[in-house]
This record gives sequence, C-alpha cells and structure tokens, in this order.
Amino acid sequence: MDEIIALGEWLQRVSAGRRDRGEATVFAWAEVHGAIAIVDDKDARMAAQRAGLAAHGTLWVIARAVVAERITCAGAVGFVDAMLSSGARYPFGYGGFVPWAEAQGLL
Repeated sequence: MDEIIALGEWLQRVSAGRRDRGEATVFAWAEVHGAIAIVDDKDARMAAQRAGLAAHGTLWVIARAVVAERITCAGAVGFVDAMLSSGARYPFGYGGFVPWAEAQGLL
C-alpha cells in the first residue's frame, strides 16, 4: 500500500502525461525502499532531487562502476557507445563518455 500512495504523490509531482508514469513509478519505489532512483529524464530527475530523493542517470551508474573498478574505462566507452547506437541520447558522441564523465567530476 505504501508504494501505491507514494506513486500517487509522485504522479502529481512529475506526470505531464503517460510518458512520465515510468519515472513516477521508479521514484515511488525508491522513496518507499530508501533507494537511489535511476532515470535518464533530466527534468524528472531534477524534480526528484528537489523533493529530496536521490536520483541519478544511467551514466552516473556507469561512472560509479568505473570508479569501483567493476568495469574498465574502455568497457564503459564500449557500453555507452552501444547505447548510443541503439538510440540513447547523451550530451556527447561516440567515444565521448570518459571526457564527459571527467568534466562532470564523476571520474
């Protein structure tokens, strides 16, 4: 029941239509379970952070994996480039993950 109540609250905070329901669901679950929400929609992520919820994107997770030595920089670049090939939209092109992550203070 806690998840349903939280979902209703998050839908009011971030929902501008059907597209934002996924983010609201992630935020509700993360809030109820004390987790970090991982979503790539920047506006939704910022709304979550304004509401006090820890929220980051996929690139943050990948950078954390590099720092924790769970994946190499080369592996991360290959993974991110594959996501770019499949339609992901990131603020850099192929091969640009490491310089971007360094500029963001993630690596």
